[in-house]
Amino acid sequence: MNETKIILHHYAISPYSAKVRVILGLKQIRWYACNQPGLMPKDDLITLTGGYRRIPILQIGADLFFDSNLIIHEVERRFPTPTVFGGSGPGVGLGFAPWPDAILMLIAHLLYGGDRDSTPEYRADRSALLSMDFDVDAMARAWPANAEKLRLHLVLLAAQLADGRPFLTGNAPDIIDAAFYGLIEYMYCGKGKTAALMNAFPIIKTWATRMRLIGQGERREISAAKTLAIAKAATPRYAVETSSHLLPHEPAPGDRVSVKYYDNNTPVLYGTLMHISPYRVAILRDDATLGPIMLHMPRTLGQIARADVGAVMS
Repeated sequence: MNETKIILHHYAISPYSAKVRVILGLKQIRWYACNQPGLMPKDDLITLTGGYRRIPILQIGADLFFDSNLIIHEVERRFPTPTVFGGSGPGVGLGFAPWPDAILMLIAHLLYGGDRDSTPEYRADRSALLSMDFDVDAMARAWPANAEKLRLHLVLLAAQLADGRPFLTGNAPDIIDAAFYGLIEYMYCGKGKTAALMNAFPIIKTWATRMRLIGQGERREISAAKTLAIAKAATPRYAVETSSHLLPHEPAPGDRVSVKYYDNNTPVLYGTLMHISPYRVAILRDDATLGPIMLHMPRTLGQIARADVGAVMS
């Protein structure tokens, strides 16, 4: 039974976690919430993943799924009804991520540019995570310009809803609704200055209320220690056929590979490639404490290559 539990490693104000939680609500799934720290250190999470620190992560036994879009893709595969791609389709639904990602950075700069307090520890953590200086003074100076930029995105969202449709792509909630819902909820995590930008858009506020009423499904809580025990007791089970749409230089299943994540504070991962497609990979790592763990990730998370012969697996 533990090997089939749906576990989401998350924290409350993460917009990407909110995106996944509303999808779990839409599908009325029973799942277990493991609350993780927002800042390093994240000892239990790092033990589980072998170094990867970003949230959210979906765990099913000894299989881990990184990135909110891949998590939703996997949830859709296992629980296809109701679909999350009814309005957008899987191509547009998954390929559409750069737009909400750009908005997220604007909202973060607005919040931490004077609407939400931050500690030196938080700023140092985000600087390391983002590979850039998390300069709240610069964000404060840019607040008016960033507010204008965000307003344009809100105008476009309002225009999408102006014909009376209940959701962004039609009559049913879609992965695109989930992505924007996580962002709108994030706007309310400050002292009110950023959230006040929503006052000019009652149609978006009504839509956000509609999304909130979907709920989070059958949520239970679980400790980090329990998730480690589940991973240790389980055997990685998930496998899919490797795509034929590959290029000659790409690694093949069975190759030892390395993954260099696109941030400066996550160590290089080494493991055995079990699946590869243009969109995603599955890499098996043999952890000294937990045993075999399968990591599923989109290829956009990092650079994947055949590992050097002398590389040490982790």
